[in-house]
Amino acid sequence: IDRKNVVDLTKLDTLLTLLGPKLSDLGASIMGGEHHGCEIAEWLTKKGRKVTICHTGEEFAEGITVDDKLRLIPWFEKKGVKLYGGVKYEEINEKGLVITTKEGKRMLLEADTVMPSLFLKQNLDMEAKLKGIVPEVYTVGSCVKPEPDLMVDATRAGGAVGHMI
Repeated sequence: IDRKNVVDLTKLDTLLTLLGPKLSDLGASIMGGEHHGCEIAEWLTKKGRKVTICHTGEEFAEGITVDDKLRLIPWFEKKGVKLYGGVKYEEINEKGLVITTKEGKRMLLEADTVMPSLFLKQNLDMEAKLKGIVPEVYTVGSCVKPEPDLMVDATRAGGAVGHMI
C-alpha cells in the first residue's frame, strides 16, 4: 500500500491537473465498490481515465440511492468501466493490482494507479483536538457511526445540530 502507484483522491487530482487525464493507457484500479469507490470511478471516468472497480462484496454502489444506482451501473457499462465483484485482494505491485476472482482465478489488473477506497472508519481525532479549545463540539456523519453513510445523511445530521444550537 506504500507503493508509488497507490494514491488517494487528493494526490490523483493533483496528478491529473499537472499531467492531464491520460497518465498512461493502463488506467486506474479502485479497491472498493461501495458508494465512495463508485463515486471515485465516475469522477475518474469523466476525467478520461480507464477504470476498473474491484469489490470484495457482490453488490456494487451500496449506499447510493436506488435511482442513482439504476443510472450509474448502466453508465459504467456504456463507458467501459470493468466491475469485478466477490474478489480477494492479493497484492499491489509495480504493474497494478493482483486479485483472485470469485471463480478462484488469480489475475493481474494492470494499472498505473491503484486507489484504495475501502470501508470508512471513525475518525475522532478532530473532536479530541477541539475539546477544550472551543466551547462546544458536535460530531456527525461517519464519526457517529462508522458504517457507510451518505453525504446527505451527514448534511442532515449537521443541519439538525445547527438548528439545535
